[in-house]
Amino acid sequence: MLRIYGLMALMAATNVSAATMVQCNSILKVSLAYNHETNSTEFQENKENSSNISIKFDSGFIKLSDGVVGESILLRQNAMNKTITDPLDLVVRYEKKSDDDIQAKSVIITDPMCRNNEASTASIFDTSNTSYISTFYTCECLSSVHNRSNFIGIE
Repeated sequence: MLRIYGLMALMAATNVSAATMVQCNSILKVSLAYNHETNSTEFQENKENSSNISIKFDSGFIKLSDGVVGESILLRQNAMNKTITDPLDLVVRYEKKSDDDIQAKSVIITDPMCRNNEASTASIFDTSNTSYISTFYTCECLSSVHNRSNFIGIE
């Protein structure tokens, strides 16, 4: 009997920790690059060949994982909007800046709790001194079990 309760507790803990990770499917990738030598700009829009990502939520942070590269990128929450009538109707921004060169990665997650739609959206913006890449995703909903611990500023 003790073994059954231990197994049930392990399964419950596994489900809770797994609920903080969501899978996101790529919708569109838009890039703009400037070439100093030719003094020209190249614009590309691609709906295919973009990899899907997973986002792991933690208190004030997210970890982006790409199946192709295999590494994770840690970003810190730096802004959040919520409606007065529904504090779980959120738009949250995360950011990582590079001190090595002029680069930044921003992620804006709209409606992570799926209060308005059946899925949330993630917009990832990569900027550098001569280029800009925006990738848009549709994501699974974040479990309401974790709604208080994943975002800074929710009471």
